[in-house]
Amino acid sequence: METDDVKRLRELERENEQFKILLAERDIEISAVKKVFRKNAWTLPSELRESNR
Repeated sequence: METDDVKRLRELERENEQFKILLAERDIEISAVKKVFRKNAWTLPSELRESNR
């Protein structure tokens, strides 16, 4: 691999790691919202109901 290719690969790997963290945080937030809705016996919005995360 060329030096530029290696630099680009490392940059993409860092970016990918950041996206993975954002996705995990989003999943945690969705889970927390679902728990609050269930605890308060509220109806989940349809987009959350259809997702079994």
